[in-house]
Amino acid sequence: MDAKITSYFEEIFQKIRLIKAGDKSEVWLACERSGRLVVLKRIASTGLPYMTLKGKDYPLIPRILYCIEDNGETFVVEEYVQGESLLDRIGRKAYLSESDAESVLLQLCEGLAPIHTQGIIHRDIKPSNLILQSGCRIRLIDFDAARIFKEHGSEDTTHLGTKGYASPEQFGYGQTDERSDIYSIGVTMEKSLSKEYSGYLTRIFAKCTEIDPNRRYRNVQELRRAVIFRKAWAKRGKAALLTAAIVSVMACCFLPKPDVSNTLPNAPAIEPKDDTPTVPFTSKAEESPAAPTPETSAETPATQSLVPSDIGLIQETASPTSLTDLYAHDSHTLLTVKPEETRSVESVDTFLGEFKSDPEKLAYWQVRNDVYAAAATMSEEERLDTMKRGERGLRLEAFIKNLPETMTQEERNRAIDEFIAEQNRLLGIKKFP
Repeated sequence: MDAKITSYFEEIFQKIRLIKAGDKSEVWLACERSGRLVVLKRIASTGLPYMTLKGKDYPLIPRILYCIEDNGETFVVEEYVQGESLLDRIGRKAYLSESDAESVLLQLCEGLAPIHTQGIIHRDIKPSNLILQSGCRIRLIDFDAARIFKEHGSEDTTHLGTKGYASPEQFGYGQTDERSDIYSIGVTMEKSLSKEYSGYLTRIFAKCTEIDPNRRYRNVQELRRAVIFRKAWAKRGKAALLTAAIVSVMACCFLPKPDVSNTLPNAPAIEPKDDTPTVPFTSKAEESPAAPTPETSAETPATQSLVPSDIGLIQETASPTSLTDLYAHDSHTLLTVKPEETRSVESVDTFLGEFKSDPEKLAYWQVRNDVYAAAATMSEEERLDTMKRGERGLRLEAFIKNLPETMTQEERNRAIDEFIAEQNRLLGIKKFP
């Protein structure tokens, strides 16, 4: 890198300690003149997604403050994320509970969705790159192995990623895409739980870590749906077992016993005579078959089950309050509320009130609030902030999809930055990652 650029950054940032050093990168903890802690990275390669991520406000990842590519090197300044790595927590055998693991998994899905929409694949999700903060909030760091997805490619990676966590296609067996991140998520989350765990999440992890990418969840949205579906079905199953047990006990206690006083135990069996002719029985339906009713007509499509095929449970229609309204949201036709109609909100109730005219989104955010509240680790302020950021992410995703293809990358970045700033104002987002 040019000596002038290096000296310029050395004047602005004071190095505190070396975090990591290798053949291709050097990472330092540094302090800005203002006193803010930052991370300085010097990477011996270019074309990394840091330029795309620069200035973006994604809750899951550190904010990229500066990024310069020069002479085959990339110099990055990013937000310093404080907290305990998931690897350290696993190392002291403080495994996640099922509810905490579910919270982390949902945060990863929601946080990666807008990043994957940009075509960025992390490719190195592992416990050491996941930082746990207060309230079981998760942050994902280290995009040094990330890439931008290239459509119609056959293979793009050889021996890049961490063994045991990287997907098979990262070792030369195919092209990486968002399903590669899903594989790493499955392995990471499985290791975050104790070996004795055998709850509903095990089936989620099994599908995430299929060798064949086509057998995994197609994207993080599908993974998120499966998590919440399986949780709902797990609770439903426990309730059903309890109900069945109660009914069985009541049946044994209160149903009258059959009267057997008049039975003839030794009554002889009646056998037909040998010369009795056998006449086949013919029903009226066989004599004159009736026309199919509208309900049974072949032209009438069958009612589709609300439970996806990957659930692996009894296919039965769920109640509207538990499942139907929950996932109608994921059609990605999200922006039914115009941005200018949205105002700054200061409580969870007022946030939910924003979507009273949109039952699908209202049901979705109500469920998300219930999940956060059930964890008993997030205050109302934290839940509200998380929901605001989630709504901003969904709007940003829809906004990016509708940008004209004729725009240059510079115009797209400027439009995205302006949209994020406007959404921060409208939603009243005051805290920034």
